[in-house]
Amino acid sequence: MRQLRILVAGVTLAALMTGCGVGSFLPRLTPSSEQGLRAKDAQAGAVVEAVRQTWAKTTSVSGVVAFFEQKGRETSSSKAEFFWVRPQKLRANITEADSITKRGAKLVYLGDGRITAKLGFIKKTMPYDDPQVLSLRGYRIDQTSLTSIVEGILDPAAAARHAGTVAIAGRSADLLEMTGGSGMLPGCSKMQVAIDGQTRMPVRVEGFEGTTVVFRAQLSDMKFNPKLSDDLFKL
Repeated sequence: MRQLRILVAGVTLAALMTGCGVGSFLPRLTPSSEQGLRAKDAQAGAVVEAVRQTWAKTTSVSGVVAFFEQKGRETSSSKAEFFWVRPQKLRANITEADSITKRGAKLVYLGDGRITAKLGFIKKTMPYDDPQVLSLRGYRIDQTSLTSIVEGILDPAAAARHAGTVAIAGRSADLLEMTGGSGMLPGCSKMQVAIDGQTRMPVRVEGFEGTTVVFRAQLSDMKFNPKLSDDLFKL
């Protein structure tokens, strides 16, 4: 079943200096810089609140997600159609992958700590932390799911700050940078999540080791609240 070790990847997220005498070495904020920081915090708060309101009205999502991961010198990439239903039902159909043996694989996760994987005529149910269904960096499917991404953004411990705007697929998106909270992926020092300016939902998630992007999930063709049959989550 090595071929089923598919890219389950699947939003996170500044080092805090403490200790005797540190304060004397830190730059003193001027009133204008303090005002700028408060404005950035308020801007991040407004984006997070917009995500919260959209999330409350979202019961299902479908779309396409492209994954990239790096571990040391090894990299992996794949693309999958995904179907999500609240609270944590997920199906992924792998359409592209580095290895031909991974293409066409299907995964179903129902939030119960188990994954059913099917590739051709081979079908197997296993724990979600089985090495066969972990990503290159060892991430579980629930750690990179839409539920985890959004709840990570909404977690007050995320300490989100507004890091500017970016263009994704020709549309403006707010960039939130996080260094704490439930959305942090293991091994990442910070996370950046791009929030689409129109849908107010994540369209890209990146995890960093220092300044290097080691995880990316980019979402496209997203449809919100589509009618998804229960049969879709059976293999």
